[in-house]
Amino acid sequence: MEQAAWILHAMAPPRVSHSVAPPPIEAPPMVSAAPIDDAARVSPIRESPPR
Repeated sequence: MEQAAWILHAMAPPRVSHSVAPPPIEAPPMVSAAPIDDAARVSPIRESPPR
């Protein structure tokens, strides 16, 4: 879980950081599902162009 956190924080947009910073305990399911979806579609897209 911490890996997805630092990965999102490293290349995550300001909207994700803002959504995960304020409501960390108030939205556990949303934060757990949001980062996974974002990282899944952001990892391949971001790692594709550089490589």
